[in-house]
Amino acid sequence: MSLYPQNTGLPALFNGLSLVNLDYLKSTTLSAVYYSGSGWFGDLKSVPESEMVKFKKTTSEMLTVSGKEINPALTYIPVSSGWNRIGYLLKGNSAVGSAFDAATLPTGDLLLKSKDASAVYYPASGWVGDLDSLRVLTGYMLKAAGNGNFRYNSGGAKLKSVFVQDPGSRRKYLYNRYQITPESFDNSATLIGEIVNEKGGNIVKAGDILLGYIKGEARGACEAFYIEDLNRYLFIMTIFSDTNDEITLHLKSGGNANEIILAEKYNFAADAVYGSAFTPTKCI
Repeated sequence: MSLYPQNTGLPALFNGLSLVNLDYLKSTTLSAVYYSGSGWFGDLKSVPESEMVKFKKTTSEMLTVSGKEINPALTYIPVSSGWNRIGYLLKGNSAVGSAFDAATLPTGDLLLKSKDASAVYYPASGWVGDLDSLRVLTGYMLKAAGNGNFRYNSGGAKLKSVFVQDPGSRRKYLYNRYQITPESFDNSATLIGEIVNEKGGNIVKAGDILLGYIKGEARGACEAFYIEDLNRYLFIMTIFSDTNDEITLHLKSGGNANEIILAEKYNFAADAVYGSAFTPTKCI
């Protein structure tokens, strides 16, 4: 949210909603459950600043929040090593490359992901991946290598409600083609990888597509991305599941209609990251 609520306590903040038994709210470390007879119960008493929270609600409703407007140019968001749930403070949608004040981003590997896509930060290339834009009223997860404080770029927001770029359009095409439905799952993992030959040389080309399968069902798909910092193509793929099953990888290269099954296999784990920005996992 791009404002500070007048009262961040759960009873006051959600007072206008019709809540029922077992509606559930959680932050990174705390949680609360709603009971019809007694209200909220748990160690999460109020919504934390600058952090995304997850709200599981039985019925759909519109939540209206009023408060003091946040100035993104003056607001730093603290992050620590590992996964951080971050709120989005700009008033309009923004291309991911314009959303952050790059000078304030923590040093080291950075991975940003939404419900259905992800992107990796490279100093020369910027954000690379199929997460094309950040959107209002949406939370994100940022995995950092170390601690820091970042700031959003207040000039990066677009006030129009729709912001479309090629990476997102390509992602939607692939998800539709392979019937991948991120909304069907609560969890995801990210693979940062390359295909290599027997000598370890990268053989990924523009237009190559990597697919992730679980139990014979496509759960992830992405087209190769060129990484200027590394001078080669990599795959940055989001994979969806709620069970710790085996992931198999298939490659579609060039105009070949057939999928090549790769030797490497991974066990799915929520929020797992296979490979890293400058040390991608190698697949044969």
